[in-house]
Amino acid sequence: MTHTPDKPRRKGPTGLHARFVEPYQRALEHHRFRPPADSDALIAARVHRGDAAAFQAIVVRHRPAVAAYLRTCTADPHTAEDLTDRTFARAFAAAARGSDPTMSWRLHLLATARGLAVRAWGHRPDTFAAPFRTWADTGGTWSLESRSRLAEAYRLLPERWQTVLWHTVVEGEGRAVTLACLGLRREEYGRFTSRARTALHEAYLELHQRTAESSAECVRYGALLATALTGSSYGTDRTYDGSVAYERKAAYERIADHLAGCALCREAYTDLSDLDAQLRAQLPPLLLGWWPGPEYRELRAAQPVPARPPAFLAEAVRTAARERRRRRALRHHVTSRRAAVCLLTLALGTWLSLSLYESLVRPAPPHALGEQPPLPPQDPDTTHSALPGSPEPTRTTPSTAPVVPPRPGATQRPRPTPTPPLEPAGYEEPQLLDATGPIPAEAFTLHTGTTAGPDGTRTLPSGTWLRYDNVDFGTTAKHRAHLRLAAPAAPGTQLTLRLDDSATPAALATLSGTASPDVSLTEGTTGIHTVLIEVTCAGTDPCLRLASTSFTP
Repeated sequence: MTHTPDKPRRKGPTGLHARFVEPYQRALEHHRFRPPADSDALIAARVHRGDAAAFQAIVVRHRPAVAAYLRTCTADPHTAEDLTDRTFARAFAAAARGSDPTMSWRLHLLATARGLAVRAWGHRPDTFAAPFRTWADTGGTWSLESRSRLAEAYRLLPERWQTVLWHTVVEGEGRAVTLACLGLRREEYGRFTSRARTALHEAYLELHQRTAESSAECVRYGALLATALTGSSYGTDRTYDGSVAYERKAAYERIADHLAGCALCREAYTDLSDLDAQLRAQLPPLLLGWWPGPEYRELRAAQPVPARPPAFLAEAVRTAARERRRRRALRHHVTSRRAAVCLLTLALGTWLSLSLYESLVRPAPPHALGEQPPLPPQDPDTTHSALPGSPEPTRTTPSTAPVVPPRPGATQRPRPTPTPPLEPAGYEEPQLLDATGPIPAEAFTLHTGTTAGPDGTRTLPSGTWLRYDNVDFGTTAKHRAHLRLAAPAAPGTQLTLRLDDSATPAALATLSGTASPDVSLTEGTTGIHTVLIEVTCAGTDPCLRLASTSFTP
């Protein structure tokens, strides 16, 4: 009978604790202390500092969405692929310059893609889908009469809260993408989403109170409206406290009659009682214009995640690597020159120190102390005789000072000139229009209903408009707009000037038969904006022939 050695016993806890509790604790610690991914804003800052390869993370996160959005605009996948590369190339160039978007990166990329699609549609309309062509033919923008307090409240939120609401509510993306875009940990997701919804709820109610200040009854019912909506912004009526539900029900019963007769308060209650559905229905059309929601979500889910960086990014990474090698070589060259100068200075200082030491320690010659130096030995074969008073022959003693070799004449190499970074392939720098101009009427980006006139003028009938993108107002505030007309405006012509997509006009004036009217802006304007000129005729139609526009301080 053979002897079987005993098996070594396991150290530590055994049983259910070792099988279930310990693995759970290890997983919990792993997720708790695992650092979050870099947010989109942090990656843009790294790109601005020269780390071009970091932009690949933004491409991986957002390329499926941008490609799906452009696929809904185009009729073939090749055009969508080309516009997608151009969108990310433009975003990369802006990030390298340090120009951060004022909105979430997803919304910024979709807006850039829409602008490129509209420009490409103007050159090749047959490569775009029929619904997009119909939308572009009607003006390529959203209705100017549409107003949404929900969109205004969304714009008032910080960028991080806008990002989490757009990803989770509007696009309905998973938690992993949202956490990566914001740079959050998994345990922060629920709290951050709840705070964003609460902030939007409060901003909307504050806008509602400001809008309803003209009606004393709406102001009186404002607090009851907030009580009736408490908790409804989360899309559920369940509550753990029966008193809160009772207060909401009682408040709604008190304002039910007021809601039946007040359209403003009824709109606020409708928006906030089902906040998620209203965000999905109102935000994308108002912020993007073109928005095929269900088709976009289906195509985004089918898009593959890019495995390799696009061509423009690979070229930018190679260019950055070459620039780093050139700078490293330049630093090495400068360091070598400095080391050579230091060694030469040290050698010269050592030689001067030794020379000074020898001059101080060396004994003085006898004639300097008043003694007669010894005569040199005479050669018996020479005919020279030393006569009294005759000068002594001069003796030349070799110098004991060290001989310093001359400094080698090193040829000065020209300092290499830094080469500017190459623009990514497909990138197009947007053309800026100087606001002091004058801006020709034919330099518009989009228009509706206007016709071309002689000498580059545009004729504007009633209800038409001209839009000019990328108008640079500079750093000095501009307070007046000067219009040069080809003919005096018809009496009663009303001119409305808007900046960007603002609901409030920047200028509103009635032209009275002059050919060079000046219009005062409501406030001084600086920076780069989109200018929109609208015309409403009182009698004669068309009533305005615009030649140019300029802005002055």
